[in-house]
Amino acid sequence: PLLSRLVDLYVQAPDLKVSQLDEFARQLPPSARGRLYGALAAQARCGVLAQLTVNAPTDVEELRALGVCSLPQQPGQAVVYLQLAAGAGDIQSRGQLAYALAAAGLPEDAYAQWSSMPADELDIEARLALSRVALTLGHLDAAEQHWQDARSRTLEGWRMGALISEARGRDDQVLERYRQAQALGEQP
Repeated sequence: PLLSRLVDLYVQAPDLKVSQLDEFARQLPPSARGRLYGALAAQARCGVLAQLTVNAPTDVEELRALGVCSLPQQPGQAVVYLQLAAGAGDIQSRGQLAYALAAAGLPEDAYAQWSSMPADELDIEARLALSRVALTLGHLDAAEQHWQDARSRTLEGWRMGALISEARGRDDQVLERYRQAQALGEQP
């Protein structure tokens, strides 16, 4: 508890230099370092995390944070970190791993990853991403089913539904779904 509070104080310190944070991180045991990395990732401070010295991370929270922060610029590296975390039993890394696989250009693996997850672990965004990957792979009926399961009737959700309908040759659905998207796009 005391070490956790100290990690929290370091994360919240506004004037702390990266070199000071790096020195602190090197002195921490893996679980506390994982907490530190996780807190930085949760605060979208991936730029700071990228500047820290990382030597053979082993804690799942460390691996997950490094994977999440690697995802936008280095999805292949994110896959490595998140596979290690998921392989060590980290349930939270499984969904992120699917996104990383898709971003790394591995839609088959992303589809398999999302499909292997229990339905209650898939939120609306994950279901839409699964639908998008199914569409990319040409699994049109599955893409439609995943889109239906998402029940996302947002602008992006309707656009995805329209793209699926278009690929399935359902012109009447395409028009209706694009109209729904357009109606949402005109709202303030």
